Amino acid sequence: MTRYRSIPRGLFCLAPLALVLGCTEGTTPPSSKRSQKTQRVEPTELPKLGDHFGPLDDGRIKVAAPTGWHVPPRSSKYVARFQASEKTSYPSIIITAEDYNKIRAVSKKNVHTFAEQIAAGFKKQKRGATIGPIEIGSFVGVSYQRLGQAQYGFKKIVVERLLMETVVAGRKYTVELRTRTGDIEKYRPHLLAVAAGLKFLKGGADVSQEEPEVEPKEEPAEAPEEKPEEKPQPKPETKPEAEPQSKKPKKKASEFEEIEEDEP
Repeated sequence: MTRYRSIPRGLFCLAPLALVLGCTEGTTPPSSKRSQKTQRVEPTELPKLGDHFGPLDDGRIKVAAPTGWHVPPRSSKYVARFQASEKTSYPSIIITAEDYNKIRAVSKKNVHTFAEQIAAGFKKQKRGATIGPIEIGSFVGVSYQRLGQAQYGFKKIVVERLLMETVVAGRKYTVELRTRTGDIEKYRPHLLAVAAGLKFLKGGADVSQEEPEVEPKEEPAEAPEEKPEEKPQPKPETKPEAEPQSKKPKKKASEFEEIEEDEP
């Protein structure tokens, strides 16, 4: 006959507790896409900038390029664009702007909330996409790094991207550095200098708090004197210009490169 030893009733209560402790021991919460620590940079340690020009973005901002950098012609695709060399698109710094209604203006008090909003816009975590607050002088915003692909000549190349974003008076401004692989840290100080050098017009960070300017009323102008109509004179005949020979347009290296997100 097999004999069974009686087990104290208290051990049955300890077993489930041991299982629970065993499951929770050593677990860590999932990592967040944003960094809690604010990075602070002294503007005096950054490369020098040239003269500011503008106003741009409908009179909202003035910008300046790093000293010696090339400034390509203006385009509707960006507020301003700077290139280290006129002959190549990389490295380049691009400033873009768009309306933003989630925060009126980024400040030291709400910069972490802004970082969460930007992180929420990412469909999924990508390599180098950690977002962290940054302060450079009066500039307060977020910074993060990503990868992309661009058509360059007859092939696609990997482009490293370092982006800084802030919101002023309901407009989100993005200052982005694009480089070939391995050059992002070399030109990072130039990006920080451009961001720190942004000059926002119309009264600072929150235009909505300003009193609206009252435009002076214009007095009605005196009616112009009537003059007899002049007979139109015949225009001289002009010879049609010779049509230029058809040539395939060559791709300029200074053209704005459209970036495609690179999957990890």
